Amino acid sequence: SPQPARRSWTSVPADRILASATSIRVRRLAPHALRVTHALPDASEFPRDPAWLQDILTGLTDDDAGGASSPRAELRGGCLHLLREDGSAAHAESHPPKLRRGMQLSFRLTPEEILYGWGEQFGAFARTSGRINLQAFNAPSFLQRRRSYSAIPMFLSSRGYGVLLLNAYPTRWRLDSHRHELTVQSSGGSADYLVILGETPKEIVQTYTGLTGRPPLLPAWAFGLWGTGYPQEDQDRVLELARQHQQHDIPLDVIILDYHWEEAFHNFRWRRSLFPHPDRLISDLRGLGIRLGLILTPFVNRENLGITKRVLNWRLRNLPPGEQRADERALTEYEECRRDGLLSHPRAWWWFGRGGMIDFTNPRAARWWADKLRPLLRQGIAFFKNDDGEYLPDSATSAIGLPGVEHHNLYGFYYGKA
Repeated sequence: SPQPARRSWTSVPADRILASATSIRVRRLAPHALRVTHALPDASEFPRDPAWLQDILTGLTDDDAGGASSPRAELRGGCLHLLREDGSAAHAESHPPKLRRGMQLSFRLTPEEILYGWGEQFGAFARTSGRINLQAFNAPSFLQRRRSYSAIPMFLSSRGYGVLLLNAYPTRWRLDSHRHELTVQSSGGSADYLVILGETPKEIVQTYTGLTGRPPLLPAWAFGLWGTGYPQEDQDRVLELARQHQQHDIPLDVIILDYHWEEAFHNFRWRRSLFPHPDRLISDLRGLGIRLGLILTPFVNRENLGITKRVLNWRLRNLPPGEQRADERALTEYEECRRDGLLSHPRAWWWFGRGGMIDFTNPRAARWWADKLRPLLRQGIAFFKNDDGEYLPDSATSAIGLPGVEHHNLYGFYYGKA
Protein backbone atom coordinates (compact mmCIF):
# COMPACT_ATOMS: atom_id res chain seq x y z
CA SER A 1 0.00 0.00 0.00
CA PRO A 2 1.32 3.48 -0.78
CA GLN A 3 2.40 5.50 2.22
CA PRO A 4 -0.08 8.39 2.65
CA ALA A 5 1.08 11.92 3.27
CA ARG A 6 1.00 12.90 6.92
CA ARG A 7 -1.37 15.80 7.32
CA SER A 8 -3.05 17.42 10.25
CA TRP A 9 -6.62 16.21 10.59
CA THR A 10 -8.11 19.65 11.29
CA SER A 11 -6.46 21.20 8.23
CA VAL A 12 -8.60 19.08 5.88
CA PRO A 13 -12.15 20.18 4.96
CA ALA A 14 -15.01 18.04 6.25
CA ASP A 15 -15.58 14.71 4.51
CA ARG A 16 -12.28 14.92 2.66
CA ILE A 17 -10.13 11.81 2.40
CA LEU A 18 -7.16 11.93 4.78
CA ALA A 19 -5.54 8.64 3.94
CA SER A 20 -6.27 6.14 1.22
CA ALA A 21 -4.82 2.92 -0.09
CA THR A 22 -6.12 -0.09 -1.98
CA SER A 23 -7.55 -1.57 1.23
CA ILE A 24 -8.53 1.31 3.51
CA ARG A 25 -9.96 4.83 3.36
CA VAL A 26 -10.01 7.43 6.14
CA ARG A 27 -12.26 10.50 5.98
CA ARG A 28 -12.80 13.38 8.35
CA LEU A 29 -16.47 13.97 9.28
CA ALA A 30 -16.05 16.43 12.14
CA PRO A 31 -13.25 18.13 14.11
CA HIS A 32 -12.89 15.03 16.29
CA ALA A 33 -14.45 12.26 14.21
CA LEU A 34 -12.99 10.06 11.48
CA ARG A 35 -14.77 7.55 9.30
CA VAL A 36 -12.72 4.46 8.46
CA THR A 37 -13.83 2.21 5.60
CA HIS A 38 -12.15 -1.06 4.57
CA ALA A 39 -12.34 -2.23 0.97
CA LEU A 40 -14.31 -5.32 0.05
CA PRO A 41 -12.29 -8.55 0.23
CA ASP A 42 -10.17 -9.30 -2.86
CA ALA A 43 -11.27 -6.05 -4.47
CA SER A 44 -9.98 -2.53 -4.74
CA GLU A 45 -13.45 -0.99 -4.52
CA PHE A 46 -15.02 0.26 -1.32
CA PRO A 47 -18.55 -0.72 -0.26
CA ARG A 48 -21.45 1.56 -1.00
CA ASP A 49 -23.09 3.35 1.91
CA PRO A 50 -25.91 1.30 3.42
CA ALA A 51 -29.44 2.55 2.69
CA TRP A 52 -30.01 3.53 6.33
CA LEU A 53 -26.82 5.58 6.77
CA GLN A 54 -28.38 8.93 5.81
CA ASP A 55 -31.00 8.39 8.53
CA ILE A 56 -28.39 7.59 11.20
CA LEU A 57 -25.78 10.25 10.37
CA THR A 58 -27.70 13.49 10.18
CA GLY A 59 -24.78 15.95 10.25
CA LEU A 60 -22.83 17.94 12.79
CA THR A 61 -24.38 20.90 14.59
CA ASP A 62 -22.65 24.28 14.70
CA ASP A 63 -22.08 24.17 18.47
CA ASP A 64 -19.99 20.99 18.36
CA ALA A 65 -16.78 21.41 20.30
CA GLY A 66 -14.26 19.37 22.19
CA GLY A 67 -10.93 19.63 23.86
CA ALA A 68 -9.24 16.62 22.30
CA SER A 69 -6.14 17.14 20.24
CA SER A 70 -6.54 16.46 16.55
CA PRO A 71 -5.14 13.10 15.38
CA ARG A 72 -3.30 11.98 12.27
CA ALA A 73 -4.37 8.94 10.28
CA GLU A 74 -1.53 6.67 9.18
CA LEU A 75 -1.42 3.35 7.33
CA ARG A 76 1.34 0.94 8.27
CA GLY A 77 1.58 -2.53 6.86
CA GLY A 78 -2.11 -2.73 6.02
CA CYS A 79 -3.18 -1.57 9.49
CA LEU A 80 -4.64 1.75 10.56
CA HIS A 81 -3.09 3.87 13.34
CA LEU A 82 -4.46 7.14 14.70
CA LEU A 83 -2.05 9.48 16.49
CA ARG A 84 -2.73 12.71 18.34
CA GLU A 85 -0.70 15.78 17.45
CA ASP A 86 1.57 15.15 20.45
CA GLY A 87 2.39 11.69 19.06
CA SER A 88 0.42 9.72 21.63
CA ALA A 89 -1.86 6.91 20.45
CA ALA A 90 -5.40 8.11 19.94
CA HIS A 91 -6.66 4.77 18.71
CA ALA A 92 -4.78 1.52 18.48
CA GLU A 93 -4.31 -0.28 15.22
CA SER A 94 -7.28 -1.89 13.53
CA HIS A 95 -6.73 -4.77 11.16
CA PRO A 96 -8.65 -5.15 7.88
CA PRO A 97 -11.46 -7.70 7.42
CA LYS A 98 -10.52 -11.36 7.18
CA LEU A 99 -13.80 -13.01 6.17
CA ARG A 100 -15.09 -13.52 2.65
CA ARG A 101 -18.71 -13.33 3.86
CA GLY A 102 -19.50 -10.60 6.31
CA MET A 103 -16.63 -8.98 8.12
CA GLN A 104 -14.21 -9.33 10.98
CA LEU A 105 -12.19 -6.54 12.58
CA SER A 106 -9.72 -6.56 15.42
CA PHE A 107 -8.62 -3.64 17.58
CA ARG A 108 -5.49 -3.71 19.71
CA LEU A 109 -6.13 -2.63 23.33
CA THR A 110 -3.81 -1.65 26.15
CA PRO A 111 -3.62 -3.72 29.35
CA GLU A 112 -5.34 -1.07 31.48
CA GLU A 113 -8.08 -0.19 28.97
CA ILE A 114 -11.76 -0.35 30.01
CA LEU A 115 -14.66 -0.31 27.55
CA TYR A 116 -18.28 0.77 28.02
CA GLY A 117 -21.38 0.71 25.85
CA TRP A 118 -23.05 -1.52 23.21
CA GLY A 119 -26.59 -0.29 23.89
CA GLU A 120 -28.90 -1.61 26.59
CA GLN A 121 -27.30 -4.60 28.25
CA PHE A 122 -28.02 -6.37 31.53
CA GLY A 123 -24.52 -7.68 32.15
CA ALA A 124 -21.32 -5.84 33.05
CA PHE A 125 -21.03 -2.05 32.98
CA ALA A 126 -17.24 -1.66 32.75
CA ARG A 127 -15.80 -4.34 30.48
CA THR A 128 -12.27 -5.70 30.17
CA SER A 129 -13.17 -9.21 28.96
CA GLY A 130 -16.09 -11.32 27.81
CA ARG A 131 -18.47 -11.64 24.87
CA ILE A 132 -21.33 -9.48 23.63
CA ASN A 133 -23.93 -10.56 21.08
CA LEU A 134 -25.60 -7.55 19.50
CA GLN A 135 -28.98 -8.75 18.32
CA ALA A 136 -32.09 -7.17 19.80
CA PHE A 137 -33.97 -9.80 21.79
CA ASN A 138 -36.72 -9.69 24.41
CA ALA A 139 -35.18 -12.14 26.87
CA PRO A 140 -36.69 -13.54 30.07
CA SER A 141 -34.80 -12.55 33.19
CA PHE A 142 -32.66 -15.69 33.38
CA LEU A 143 -31.25 -15.00 29.88
CA GLN A 144 -30.88 -11.23 30.05
CA ARG A 145 -27.22 -11.22 31.05
CA ARG A 146 -26.38 -12.96 27.76
CA ARG A 147 -28.68 -11.05 25.40
CA SER A 148 -29.01 -7.47 24.12
CA TYR A 149 -32.30 -5.65 24.52
CA SER A 150 -31.28 -2.54 22.56
CA ALA A 151 -28.33 -3.31 20.28
CA ILE A 152 -26.16 -0.28 19.43
CA PRO A 153 -22.71 -1.12 18.02
CA MET A 154 -20.86 1.66 19.82
CA PHE A 155 -18.41 1.64 22.71
CA LEU A 156 -16.36 4.19 24.66
CA SER A 157 -12.82 3.59 25.86
CA SER A 158 -11.18 4.85 29.03
CA ARG A 159 -8.32 5.97 26.74
CA GLY A 160 -10.41 8.81 25.33
CA TYR A 161 -12.01 7.52 22.16
CA GLY A 162 -15.26 5.96 20.99
CA VAL A 163 -16.09 3.69 18.06
CA LEU A 164 -19.42 3.43 16.23
CA LEU A 165 -19.61 0.48 13.85
CA LEU A 166 -21.63 1.38 10.74
CA ASN A 167 -22.97 -2.14 10.36
CA ALA A 168 -26.55 -3.07 11.33
CA TYR A 169 -26.16 -6.84 11.04
CA PRO A 170 -26.02 -8.88 14.26
CA THR A 171 -22.46 -8.73 15.53
CA ARG A 172 -20.41 -10.78 17.96
CA TRP A 173 -17.82 -8.93 20.04
CA ARG A 174 -15.05 -10.54 22.08
CA LEU A 175 -12.76 -8.80 24.55
CA ASP A 176 -9.63 -10.88 25.14
CA SER A 177 -7.85 -9.61 28.26
CA HIS A 178 -4.88 -11.91 27.69
CA ARG A 179 -4.17 -10.86 24.10
CA HIS A 180 -5.36 -7.27 24.77
CA GLU A 181 -7.58 -7.39 21.73
CA LEU A 182 -11.18 -6.61 20.78
CA THR A 183 -12.63 -8.50 17.81
CA VAL A 184 -15.98 -8.09 16.11
CA GLN A 185 -17.59 -10.34 13.51
CA SER A 186 -20.78 -10.16 11.48
CA SER A 187 -22.34 -12.37 8.82
CA GLY A 188 -23.00 -9.40 6.53
CA GLY A 189 -22.38 -5.72 5.97
CA SER A 190 -19.03 -4.02 5.70
CA ALA A 191 -16.07 -3.00 7.85
CA ASP A 192 -16.95 0.66 8.23
CA TYR A 193 -16.85 2.67 11.46
CA LEU A 194 -16.42 6.05 13.11
CA VAL A 195 -13.65 6.87 15.56
CA ILE A 196 -14.41 9.81 17.86
CA LEU A 197 -11.84 11.43 20.15
CA GLY A 198 -12.53 13.24 23.41
CA GLU A 199 -10.75 13.93 26.67
CA THR A 200 -13.92 12.95 28.57
CA PRO A 201 -16.93 10.73 27.84
CA LYS A 202 -19.01 13.91 27.66
CA GLU A 203 -16.89 15.26 24.79
CA ILE A 204 -17.15 11.97 22.90
CA VAL A 205 -20.92 11.83 23.35
CA GLN A 206 -21.19 15.49 22.30
CA THR A 207 -19.54 14.73 18.97
CA TYR A 208 -21.50 11.46 18.61
CA THR A 209 -24.86 13.15 19.11
CA GLY A 210 -23.79 15.95 16.81
CA LEU A 211 -23.36 13.36 14.07
CA THR A 212 -26.38 11.18 14.86
CA GLY A 213 -28.87 13.78 16.14
CA ARG A 214 -29.63 15.33 19.51
CA PRO A 215 -33.07 14.72 21.01
CA PRO A 216 -34.91 17.66 22.56
CA LEU A 217 -34.94 17.92 26.33
CA LEU A 218 -37.92 16.08 27.80
CA PRO A 219 -40.56 18.13 29.66
CA ALA A 220 -40.13 18.35 33.43
CA TRP A 221 -43.04 15.99 34.18
CA ALA A 222 -41.33 13.18 32.24
CA PHE A 223 -38.59 13.10 34.90
CA GLY A 224 -41.13 12.52 37.69
CA LEU A 225 -42.58 9.32 39.14
CA TRP A 226 -44.45 7.03 36.74
CA GLY A 227 -47.04 4.43 37.71
CA THR A 228 -48.25 1.39 35.78
CA GLY A 229 -49.78 -2.03 36.29
CA TYR A 230 -49.32 -5.35 34.52
CA PRO A 231 -51.59 -6.95 33.57
CA GLN A 232 -53.61 -3.82 32.91
CA GLU A 233 -56.17 -2.87 35.61
CA ASP A 234 -59.53 -1.33 34.80
CA GLN A 235 -60.47 2.34 34.89
CA ASP A 236 -61.70 2.41 38.51
CA ARG A 237 -58.56 0.72 39.80
CA VAL A 238 -56.29 3.12 37.88
CA LEU A 239 -58.04 6.10 39.45
CA GLU A 240 -57.98 4.49 42.89
CA LEU A 241 -54.21 4.04 42.74
CA ALA A 242 -53.74 7.60 41.51
CA ARG A 243 -55.75 8.97 44.45
CA GLN A 244 -53.84 6.80 46.93
CA HIS A 245 -50.63 8.50 45.85
CA GLN A 246 -52.23 11.86 46.56
CA GLN A 247 -53.53 10.71 49.95
CA HIS A 248 -50.02 9.61 50.96
CA ASP A 249 -48.36 12.78 49.59
CA ILE A 250 -46.44 10.82 46.96
CA PRO A 251 -46.05 13.00 43.84
CA LEU A 252 -47.18 11.10 40.74
CA ASP A 253 -46.63 12.72 37.34
CA VAL A 254 -47.48 9.96 34.86
CA ILE A 255 -49.63 6.87 34.52
CA ILE A 256 -49.01 4.59 31.57
CA LEU A 257 -51.50 1.96 30.44
CA ASP A 258 -50.22 -1.37 29.16
CA TYR A 259 -51.22 -3.25 26.00
CA HIS A 260 -54.81 -4.03 26.93
CA TRP A 261 -56.00 -0.43 27.06
CA GLU A 262 -56.74 -1.25 23.42
CA GLU A 263 -59.58 -3.36 22.07
CA ALA A 264 -57.50 -5.16 19.44
CA PHE A 265 -53.93 -4.98 18.23
CA HIS A 266 -54.01 -2.57 16.52
CA ASN A 267 -57.35 -0.94 15.89
CA PHE A 268 -56.43 2.02 18.17
CA ARG A 269 -59.81 1.89 19.96
CA TRP A 270 -60.31 1.77 23.71
CA ARG A 271 -61.18 -1.58 25.30
CA ARG A 272 -64.54 -0.62 26.75
CA SER A 273 -64.64 -3.61 29.11
CA LEU A 274 -61.74 -2.00 31.01
CA PHE A 275 -62.15 1.67 30.07
CA PRO A 276 -65.85 2.46 29.51
CA HIS A 277 -65.30 6.24 29.83
CA PRO A 278 -61.78 7.14 28.59
CA ASP A 279 -62.55 10.87 28.34
CA ARG A 280 -63.54 10.91 32.00
CA LEU A 281 -60.40 8.97 32.93
CA ILE A 282 -58.16 11.48 31.16
CA SER A 283 -60.04 14.39 32.75
CA ASP A 284 -59.95 12.92 36.27
CA LEU A 285 -56.21 12.23 36.03
CA ARG A 286 -55.56 15.71 34.70
CA GLY A 287 -57.39 17.08 37.73
CA LEU A 288 -54.86 15.21 39.90
CA GLY A 289 -51.97 16.67 37.88
CA ILE A 290 -51.25 13.32 36.20
CA ARG A 291 -50.62 12.79 32.50
CA LEU A 292 -51.70 9.61 30.73
CA GLY A 293 -49.61 7.59 28.27
CA LEU A 294 -50.31 4.45 26.24
CA ILE A 295 -48.10 1.49 25.36
CA LEU A 296 -48.04 0.42 21.71
CA THR A 297 -46.66 -2.52 19.76
CA PRO A 298 -45.83 -2.57 16.01
CA PHE A 299 -48.17 -5.49 15.22
CA VAL A 300 -51.46 -5.63 13.35
CA ASN A 301 -53.01 -8.93 14.41
CA ARG A 302 -54.43 -11.46 11.99
CA GLU A 303 -54.54 -14.44 14.40
CA ASN A 304 -55.41 -14.76 18.10
CA LEU A 305 -53.25 -17.80 19.06
CA GLY A 306 -55.60 -18.71 21.90
CA ILE A 307 -53.61 -21.67 23.23
CA THR A 308 -50.37 -19.67 23.32
CA LYS A 309 -52.13 -16.85 25.17
CA ARG A 310 -53.54 -19.24 27.76
CA VAL A 311 -50.16 -20.91 28.36
CA LEU A 312 -48.40 -17.55 28.76
CA ASN A 313 -51.13 -16.32 31.08
CA TRP A 314 -50.79 -19.47 33.18
CA ARG A 315 -47.04 -18.90 33.50
CA LEU A 316 -46.87 -15.09 33.57
CA ARG A 317 -50.36 -13.87 34.58
CA ASN A 318 -50.21 -11.29 31.81
CA LEU A 319 -53.90 -11.02 30.86
CA PRO A 320 -56.51 -8.88 32.65
CA PRO A 321 -59.27 -10.96 34.31
CA GLY A 322 -62.10 -11.70 31.89
CA GLU A 323 -60.04 -10.96 28.77
CA GLN A 324 -58.63 -14.44 28.16
CA ARG A 325 -61.00 -15.16 25.25
CA ALA A 326 -61.16 -11.67 23.78
CA ASP A 327 -60.87 -11.41 20.00
CA GLU A 328 -57.81 -9.20 19.54
CA ARG A 329 -57.57 -9.39 15.75
CA ALA A 330 -57.54 -6.12 13.80
CA LEU A 331 -58.61 -7.63 10.49
CA THR A 332 -59.72 -4.40 8.83
CA GLU A 333 -56.44 -2.67 9.63
CA TYR A 334 -54.44 -5.77 8.67
CA GLU A 335 -56.01 -5.99 5.24
CA GLU A 336 -55.48 -2.27 4.71
CA CYS A 337 -51.79 -2.56 5.55
CA ARG A 338 -51.30 -5.71 3.47
CA ARG A 339 -53.10 -4.22 0.46
CA ASP A 340 -51.10 -0.99 0.56
CA GLY A 341 -47.71 -2.65 1.10
CA LEU A 342 -47.16 -1.25 4.61
CA LEU A 343 -45.91 -4.47 6.24
CA SER A 344 -42.33 -5.58 6.73
CA HIS A 345 -43.51 -9.10 7.59
CA PRO A 346 -47.05 -10.52 7.27
CA ARG A 347 -47.05 -13.22 9.98
CA ALA A 348 -44.71 -12.36 12.86
CA TRP A 349 -45.32 -13.88 16.27
CA TRP A 350 -45.56 -11.96 19.56
CA TRP A 351 -47.11 -12.30 23.03
CA PHE A 352 -50.73 -11.75 22.05
CA GLY A 353 -51.07 -13.05 18.53
CA ARG A 354 -49.61 -13.29 15.08
CA GLY A 355 -49.81 -10.64 12.41
CA GLY A 356 -48.08 -8.04 10.31
CA MET A 357 -45.22 -5.88 11.55
CA ILE A 358 -45.41 -2.33 10.19
CA ASP A 359 -42.54 -1.35 7.88
CA PHE A 360 -41.55 1.98 9.40
CA THR A 361 -38.87 2.53 6.74
CA ASN A 362 -41.83 3.16 4.40
CA PRO A 363 -42.95 6.82 4.63
CA ARG A 364 -46.52 5.80 3.73
CA ALA A 365 -46.57 3.33 6.63
CA ALA A 366 -45.24 5.99 9.01
CA ARG A 367 -47.98 8.38 7.87
CA TRP A 368 -50.62 5.66 8.33
CA TRP A 369 -49.34 5.09 11.87
CA ALA A 370 -49.33 8.80 12.72
CA ASP A 371 -52.86 9.23 11.38
CA LYS A 372 -54.06 6.47 13.73
CA LEU A 373 -52.37 8.08 16.75
CA ARG A 374 -53.43 11.66 16.10
CA PRO A 375 -57.05 11.26 17.42
CA LEU A 376 -55.67 9.85 20.71
CA LEU A 377 -53.40 12.89 21.10
CA ARG A 378 -56.36 15.18 20.46
CA GLN A 379 -58.29 13.23 23.09
CA GLY A 380 -55.68 14.15 25.68
CA ILE A 381 -53.09 11.35 25.65
CA ALA A 382 -49.72 12.88 26.52
CA PHE A 383 -47.35 10.36 24.91
CA PHE A 384 -46.87 6.83 23.59
CA LYS A 385 -44.37 4.20 24.68
CA ASN A 386 -43.03 1.91 21.95
CA ASP A 387 -42.71 -1.73 22.95
CA ASP A 388 -41.93 -5.04 21.26
CA GLY A 389 -39.72 -3.70 18.48
CA GLU A 390 -37.33 -6.65 18.71
CA TYR A 391 -39.41 -9.39 17.06
CA LEU A 392 -38.75 -8.77 13.35
CA PRO A 393 -38.03 -12.13 11.64
CA ASP A 394 -34.99 -12.63 9.41
CA SER A 395 -37.33 -13.22 6.47
CA ALA A 396 -38.72 -9.66 6.69
CA THR A 397 -38.26 -6.99 4.03
CA SER A 398 -38.19 -3.19 3.99
CA ALA A 399 -39.09 -0.32 1.70
CA ILE A 400 -35.43 0.74 1.51
CA GLY A 401 -34.22 -2.70 0.45
CA LEU A 402 -32.90 -4.08 3.75
CA PRO A 403 -33.05 -7.83 4.29
CA GLY A 404 -34.66 -8.84 7.56
CA VAL A 405 -31.39 -9.82 9.21
CA GLU A 406 -30.05 -6.29 8.66
CA HIS A 407 -33.39 -4.59 9.36
CA HIS A 408 -33.81 -6.38 12.71
CA ASN A 409 -31.50 -4.23 14.87
CA LEU A 410 -32.64 -1.06 13.09
CA TYR A 411 -36.34 -1.76 13.51
CA GLY A 412 -36.61 0.02 16.86
CA PHE A 413 -34.87 3.09 15.41
CA TYR A 414 -37.39 3.50 12.59
CA TYR A 415 -40.25 2.58 14.94
CA GLY A 416 -39.24 5.39 17.29
CA LYS A 417 -38.71 7.81 14.42
CA ALA A 418 -42.25 7.15 13.17
